Amino acid sequence: MSRTDVDHLLDRILIALREEPIPEFIGPPPTLCPSQVVGRAPEPVIDSQGSIGWWTSPRSLMAGATLAVLAAVVAIALISAPAVSPSAAFGDVQEAVSAFKSLRYRCLDFHGEQDPYVTTIVSVRGVGSHAGGPAGSETITNWHDRRMLWLDHQARRAILYQVYVEDERGEGDRFEERMRNLPRDAKELGSAEFNGKKVLRFAFSNLGEYVVLADPDTKRPLRMELKLDKGLPGNRPFREVFTDFVFDAPVSESLFKLDIPPGYTVERCEEPRDRKPVDTRALVVSPTKGVGSVRMGASKDEVVAFFGSPDWIESRRSPGRSLAPGKKPVRGEAEVALERLHYNSLGFEVMVSSVDGMTEFRCLPVGTIARMFLGKTDSGIQLGASIDDVIRGHGAPEVKSQLRETGLRYLHKGWTFLFGDGKLKSFSAFEPMSDKIEVIDNGDGSFTQRPKEK
Repeated sequence: MSRTDVDHLLDRILIALREEPIPEFIGPPPTLCPSQVVGRAPEPVIDSQGSIGWWTSPRSLMAGATLAVLAAVVAIALISAPAVSPSAAFGDVQEAVSAFKSLRYRCLDFHGEQDPYVTTIVSVRGVGSHAGGPAGSETITNWHDRRMLWLDHQARRAILYQVYVEDERGEGDRFEERMRNLPRDAKELGSAEFNGKKVLRFAFSNLGEYVVLADPDTKRPLRMELKLDKGLPGNRPFREVFTDFVFDAPVSESLFKLDIPPGYTVERCEEPRDRKPVDTRALVVSPTKGVGSVRMGASKDEVVAFFGSPDWIESRRSPGRSLAPGKKPVRGEAEVALERLHYNSLGFEVMVSSVDGMTEFRCLPVGTIARMFLGKTDSGIQLGASIDDVIRGHGAPEVKSQLRETGLRYLHKGWTFLFGDGKLKSFSAFEPMSDKIEVIDNGDGSFTQRPKEK
């Protein structure tokens, strides 16, 4: 399955558990548990106060879908091995987990002291997955139909996404490969008791610590917990729990039907059949020059003339321009139309304002609902580059976040880079901040800006 596969196992690991999005586009459902990512990891939008929001709303974050979560389950499960040598223990768990045909579990995300977001996930290898989240949302992936359906039952809204897969195997068959690539530095914590049964405890460090309880007989996980003392902006704690695992229980395929209830507003994010081919390998991205022959500030018509029709267009209205870092809404300014042109089939999206034209170009993390963007930055950086590669090409960042993933921000140069497992998975180009504004890194993924002293 595309997406450097099932969306970065801890990809929704992103610093993505932020505040309210700016602007509040619903966007694609990233994953069931915000610590993983399905389809795409939301890119941070930095407002004039230096806080970071996301294109996706908290509700859509929880609505998120599918296999990315399963990838994360496997990731953590790797840690839950029997008390033998580490390599042998991991091998036993890898084999046990990768052999399942169906899987059901719950994910609880605790943001600071708030009540948890609870998501229930059911998946059948090679068939589909179903996620039920809070606030009346569902995400259904059907591998036979190559589609993902997101339902917001409160708003009576449905979005149907095209799924990009490379072959017919289905996601479950890729678990072994993902597990082989996982770090193997688990440590044994000894035995414990869980639900009246003796279990094995293991831990795996990744910014925070996963503690995994495993069944000593089946070698399968029973409970997994990630704790990050400073996992959210403001150095607030974050905790994520996977629990209530049920392996290989019968699951009706009707659970994965892409049925849209009557009366719902339906939107589609699918590759236009009549669009001319676009070779993204030839595209060079620059915050000052634009992308290819599309300059920053280009109108929506100019963007579409070059790239062709988008897969989907999201739109909203704003009381004023406030997208670029360092800009504030102009009081009394007429309403501005803001549109996000989704080109998931090409691996990117474009933000366009009716006043300022193209304000941002963002390449998407390759995944379930996005192909890989093959272009590069004007310094030659491509997806998959290391943190050192980016720093060599762009210098030291003004703001660095190291919460759940690494983020490098160059506000005066117009760049944001996001990494997963040490590899570049997404980057954005936007209008550089004015040199008259000073940026102060707050050390928790946010920043403060103020006019420079004369």
